[in-house]
Amino acid sequence: MPSPHVRRCHHEQQHHHQHRLQRLALRRRQRDALAVPKGERYELCEAVHAEQNAVINGDPVKMAGGTIYVAGFNADGTLASGEPCLICRRMIANARIKRVVYLGKTGETVTIAAQDLLKQA
Repeated sequence: MPSPHVRRCHHEQQHHHQHRLQRLALRRRQRDALAVPKGERYELCEAVHAEQNAVINGDPVKMAGGTIYVAGFNADGTLASGEPCLICRRMIANARIKRVVYLGKTGETVTIAAQDLLKQA
């Protein structure tokens, strides 16, 4: 049986997780209430995109010349376009990643040079 300290820590983690989910739901409702389209008003988004997280935590030497793979999902779990947003495109290019592979809205695989993706912005 876990010690009372471990149970308390687990309870605190659960409480923190529930609080975070409530904040995310509030942000989502705020974006919905303002009718903010996807890819706009990033300051209302509490999340860090997976591409940003990969670039922030990746080894710059290992990323240079590499490929990043991206898939997108809606809140209900359905497939969304994995095409990187403008901020992610810039971060990918600055990380010297050469190629981006992402799933499109219908699940098709799209492969594009990072510099070309940046030009589409």
